[in-house]
Amino acid sequence: MGAVTIRFIGDFDRHDCDLRVRCLNCDHAAIFGARELELYFRERKWNVALEVVGWHMRCSKCGRRGDVSIHGIERRHSVALPPRPRPDIKVPMGIDPRAWARATEAERRAMVRRAR
Repeated sequence: MGAVTIRFIGDFDRHDCDLRVRCLNCDHAAIFGARELELYFRERKWNVALEVVGWHMRCSKCGRRGDVSIHGIERRHSVALPPRPRPDIKVPMGIDPRAWARATEAERRAMVRRAR
């Protein structure tokens, strides 16, 4: 069997792998489901090629952005993204639809003020 070439997030999914993303600054690691992460990137119209995926990653421990290593690991579980917003909800421009769908009325007013 030949070598496996992985160039895009979806390639991990086709090989039944999840992604292990490790911060090169503080060594913090997180596991992402390949399918969910690819959908997240495509919804935002971000490039799903591995050489640029790290640019969108920020460490939740030290806050550093883009300085990551990405490896495939055997799929054991998948990290679910928040539920998709209902299509009938009108979301103001510049606001994340998932955050809008989960927010209370007061939080929505605050989001609109921050977006201005």
